[in-house]
Amino acid sequence: MMNQLKSRTKKSKVDSATNKYIIIIVICQFLLCFFAGAYTNVWMHYWGDQNFPYLEFGVGVSASYPPAKSVFISVVAWFLLLMNFVSISLLVTLEMVKFF
Repeated sequence: MMNQLKSRTKKSKVDSATNKYIIIIVICQFLLCFFAGAYTNVWMHYWGDQNFPYLEFGVGVSASYPPAKSVFISVVAWFLLLMNFVSISLLVTLEMVKFF
């Protein structure tokens, strides 16, 4: 019965540091998306599309939506726009270095 203990997974310091930095970057990205989504709705409330049609801030946001729904849509749109913050190539490169 003593051999039934689960073995510890091996994790390098580089893996731990990379995971920590990715979590920090994702949290910063969510905060930035929330503030940008809220500011987009403030902008649309004060200026609307009539003065700056080339900016297309209100894509998917309608004046008939409640404020919470329009903020959520804006946050999701900003998240999709800023998705390249978390670099997938960083993780792929890390795995390739460990492989070879």
